[in-house]
Amino acid sequence: LNWRSTVSPFEYTTNPYTGFDKIVYNWDNEPWRDLQGYYNLSEFGFDEPLSTYHDKFKNNSNSEIVYSKGETVLRQLRYFLGDNVFWTGMKLYVTSWKFHHPTLRDFELCMENASGVKLDDFFNNWIGTTKKCDYSLNNLQSNKTIGGFLTSIEISKNGEISMPLDILLTYSDGSTSSALVPLENYYKDNIYFRLPPWRSVSKEYQTKFITPKEVVKAEIDHSLMLADLDRTNNVATTDLISNLLPNVQTAIYKRWDLKRPLSSYSI
Repeated sequence: LNWRSTVSPFEYTTNPYTGFDKIVYNWDNEPWRDLQGYYNLSEFGFDEPLSTYHDKFKNNSNSEIVYSKGETVLRQLRYFLGDNVFWTGMKLYVTSWKFHHPTLRDFELCMENASGVKLDDFFNNWIGTTKKCDYSLNNLQSNKTIGGFLTSIEISKNGEISMPLDILLTYSDGSTSSALVPLENYYKDNIYFRLPPWRSVSKEYQTKFITPKEVVKAEIDHSLMLADLDRTNNVATTDLISNLLPNVQTAIYKRWDLKRPLSSYSI
């Protein structure tokens, strides 16, 4: 959203939640579809801060940035806060500012009041800069110990933006569980393992915790909500061969430009 122009904050909130485009484009039910516009802007060097005035965009991509990146920012905020807090904040925003002309700070304050968390870093990075979000899951170990399995994970932050990380854990019997690497001790709901927080100044993260069963696979953001620009390194397993070989999807006569996988290489 171009918050410094006369565009209403509602101009891009309609984008991710109407569902009308799913009728027009039957491939729009892909979980990564809402992020595709922002991915293209960032990958090809057309990304600019959302705080830019409409007539100051360099590459005549203002509408794409306002809608696609604005939509992505909302998606990141929902991922950051969790569904319950996010929708509480949205309802508070609508109730407080209907028939008025809110600013970015008004929207930010509603979300802060709903969550109890200062969100200035979040909005400064996603609205005022072109900084990128990119994480990689480098190592996973799960060894038998007293009371269960001692599971350890190692993650690197390759981008400039810090975000909490939802991690899907897959056990040796095929069942799954969830873990959260939070920022600044803010924990979302419905998470089984609440791991120690990641300090934003650090590029590396390591932790160990006890799981009831052996963990054979870990994946960052299985829901595809996070705008991680390189998802090919978001999965780690305890199998040596799987870690050495890249994840590849192959197809014949398939429009990869319409359904390009984000977590694997496409051939």
